[in-house]
Amino acid sequence: MGAGSAPDAPPAGPPIPTQTPIEVDDPSAPTSGRRRRWLVLGLGLGILALMGVAAAVAPTTAESTVAASTDPAPTTPTTAAAVAWPPVVGAPPTPPTTAVPFPTLAPFTFWASAPAVLTASAPLTISWEVTADKPVTVAISGPNFSSTVLSGSAEPVCPVALAGGLCNADPGVYHYDLVVTDALGRTRSKTVQFTVTARQ
Repeated sequence: MGAGSAPDAPPAGPPIPTQTPIEVDDPSAPTSGRRRRWLVLGLGLGILALMGVAAAVAPTTAESTVAASTDPAPTTPTTAAAVAWPPVVGAPPTPPTTAVPFPTLAPFTFWASAPAVLTASAPLTISWEVTADKPVTVAISGPNFSSTVLSGSAEPVCPVALAGGLCNADPGVYHYDLVVTDALGRTRSKTVQFTVTARQ
């Protein structure tokens, strides 16, 4: 080193490592990170609370509306027919009615010997037979003839009295009835008819 010159700088040592300063929130700072976090957390909780209230209220309103709209229409009560109760004491029960069949008629016949006859001719005849398994009565009636016997054969009939054995009844249709009556007053009947024709 020469006279009058500045002294040489000492040789440089190894570099000293530096550290990144650690940020520390200042509680007194109004806009610190800690306060911001609390504000954000508080707002989030408030929003969640409001959503929960809305969700709880909405279903109740919907259910009330549906229930009100689906109620069944009122029905008019029906009145049952009045029934006497208790039954009248001492009234005898009505016995069941059993229908009594009409007596069996076998045979039951009634007929005329011909369907027509000329006037001033021999009269027609009628025949009948009634047999029953129970008591019955018989009545035959017609113009100028009647009988109550159970059977008859070839009985001459003429609407008017015979004259010399001939029937001089006026031309026309004549009928005779046979009626069978049982003990209960019920009847069964048959009818025969014939025609008296004028001579040409």
